[in-house]
Amino acid sequence: MKKFKDWHWIVKISGPIFYSLFAVSFIAYFVFFRGDSRDLISLTWGCISLGIVIFGYTLMLIARFQLKDKFFIRAKDAEYITTGLYKRFRHPIYISSTFSGLGILIFFLAFNIEELFKNMDIYNEWMLKTVAIAFLVGYTLLQYTRAEKEEKVLRRKYKTSYKEYAKRTIF
Repeated sequence: MKKFKDWHWIVKISGPIFYSLFAVSFIAYFVFFRGDSRDLISLTWGCISLGIVIFGYTLMLIARFQLKDKFFIRAKDAEYITTGLYKRFRHPIYISSTFSGLGILIFFLAFNIEELFKNMDIYNEWMLKTVAIAFLVGYTLLQYTRAEKEEKVLRRKYKTSYKEYAKRTIF
């Protein structure tokens, strides 16, 4: 049982790895195989969105790896990390996942993904793009709310040391 406890944090990052690979594969498929290769603007925006998504998910996985067994879905008064990405950012997972969401939004705005919805009577390009923007805004607000709750718990437990840490770091 001790061996599993030492490695259980790997199980915690397997979900984000799966979702990261799915999102990157989905976007790459449309950018390189389904997009019109003669359309340089779509190809350029597709590559930009793919780069942003890969960058964001890579940072998120690094941050999750650095947390190891200190990652929790809900805010807990566990010890906070001040090394690695956490030396500069208090919430690198929230920042990087929102950054990846921005890359996905750019993809939805740059590409006409009508093929995905062509058999549905409800397809409306502007409605889909509006929903994508609303989703990113809602997701960003959710991440901000989670960060605020987390900080409240850590400030209550660590008082002065966490305030000093917060002064030295960005969100």
